[in-house]
Amino acid sequence: MNTCIASRLCTVARIGAPWTASAASTLGAPPQEGFSEAARHYQTMRWSEAYDHFSWLANRGEADAARVALFMHQHGPQLYGSDWHASDEEVQAWTQLSAQARGRPSIDYQLED
Repeated sequence: MNTCIASRLCTVARIGAPWTASAASTLGAPPQEGFSEAARHYQTMRWSEAYDHFSWLANRGEADAARVALFMHQHGPQLYGSDWHASDEEVQAWTQLSAQARGRPSIDYQLED
């Protein structure tokens, strides 16, 4: 992801604007590098870029990315110092995708207020 685009996405997330991974395409090219690129961002502690990639992949049906995006979304403030946005619909879809990929029924994921 272009550094300028990543910076703009991070700024939007920090000011609390409702940003979703699908909005990435309006700001520039969405991440196309796949799970390994998202994992590289995660391993190098580039949390916002990792979340952007994982959530983009999750919104396109990648079950492993959905699991990571859910974890990062749920634990963002405590573990990463960030409160990333995901719509209720995204969280529900990611939860179902993750559960189906594991062969288990969907769990009820509760958003924190």
